[in-house]
Amino acid sequence: MTQPCVIDVRLTSIGQLVHAFDPSPFHERDLAGDAENYIVEAARECPRREPLAIRVHLPAAQVTGKSEQDIANAIRQTFANRARSESNSLRRLFKAGRRAALIGFTIFGLCLTASWWLSVHHAGDALGKILAESLIIFGWVAIWRPSEIFLYDWHPIAEDRKLYARLAAAKVEVGVS
Repeated sequence: MTQPCVIDVRLTSIGQLVHAFDPSPFHERDLAGDAENYIVEAARECPRREPLAIRVHLPAAQVTGKSEQDIANAIRQTFANRARSESNSLRRLFKAGRRAALIGFTIFGLCLTASWWLSVHHAGDALGKILAESLIIFGWVAIWRPSEIFLYDWHPIAEDRKLYARLAAAKVEVGVS
């Protein structure tokens, strides 16, 4: 098995790791924004094929057997929630893409039909030629958004989902600093 890429998080108190105002039990709390951002950015620097490990360093007074398990659960739960959220975002994006494709390709088809009709019925007319070409351009613009969604927009969301899933599966260790 390959060595995991270790992300070291050095803290002076557990309060730096989780939102202090979250009324949930400790193991269900979301990570504090700065801690979460640090872990995510550090994970982005790790090779994609390597497993991840997160090592949290705290003062001895802050570490108990229960707190170690709670910290590990909080970290895993936060990133599992982020992975689910990205999956939902991806699902919504593809739904919007399908809707945009239906509208876009309908308009594209109508524009091509109207352009063809203008080309046949106004073959020698300069205005007819300009309108026919304009309709073709408008038709291509109508399919721009669905093309953008299905070619480019989904990829960063899928990458983030994979990263969050890797972080949710990471081995979490709590040590004394």
